[in-house]
Amino acid sequence: MKRWRRQYEVLRANSLTLDESAERIRTAMKGYRP
Repeated sequence: MKRWRRQYEVLRANSLTLDESAERIRTAMKGYRP
């Protein structure tokens, strides 16, 4: 159970980073396109 929870936390952290990078890419594209 503990192991599963740890994996879940890692997955959550990974998805959070993915969300952040996606947001950055979106902002960069917005700045690139007038």
